[in-house]
Amino acid sequence: MRFLFIIVFVVFFTSCVNSRKCYQCVSSDETVDESCIAGTNLTSVDCESNQVCTTSYAKTGDSYELFYRGCADSDHCVIGCVTSFIGDTEQCSSCCDTDQCNGSTNLFGNTFLMSAVFATALYLII
Repeated sequence: MRFLFIIVFVVFFTSCVNSRKCYQCVSSDETVDESCIAGTNLTSVDCESNQVCTTSYAKTGDSYELFYRGCADSDHCVIGCVTSFIGDTEQCSSCCDTDQCNGSTNLFGNTFLMSAVFATALYLII
């Protein structure tokens, strides 16, 4: 009986610990949320076990058309920026895998992590 209790406790505790917490907010050109863009007064949410934290934005010039912080499936996570030729819109996205790691205003604050991801991607392509 004691062994069963230990097994149940370990399974329950592991599932609770695996829940990643990420900041979540959305700001768009229709509903601008300056605190979302600035990374202040953010709300934390629990993500699914297969998700990481993400920060994404699309901006033209100095104006953000969309800014998002939240959870994203780890296998759909994209890190980097693309600038479109039409309208000079810059679209950037970053992902991280520790609790509340997407609160920074610096999208690519951990350049070592970003370099490691690009090196891994390059290795997998070659």
